[in-house]
Amino acid sequence: MRPTKAAGSDGFPTIFSSMSLELYNVTNIVVILKIDQPTNLSNFRPISLCTVLYKIISKTTANRFQKVS
Repeated sequence: MRPTKAAGSDGFPTIFSSMSLELYNVTNIVVILKIDQPTNLSNFRPISLCTVLYKIISKTTANRFQKVS
């Protein structure tokens, strides 16, 4: 099948279905200090650093679901 012909079962053409989107769905977990001299894990605050494309897609999806309910 040519890559831009008929859509697959997921509705996307073959060229798109074979692309790996794992690079765009990456989140790094980082801890930052709550106080200057930490003594245990409760003195750290975890934050997640998502990629920009992931944030745009999740924000758009969330906004569309708000209109439904």
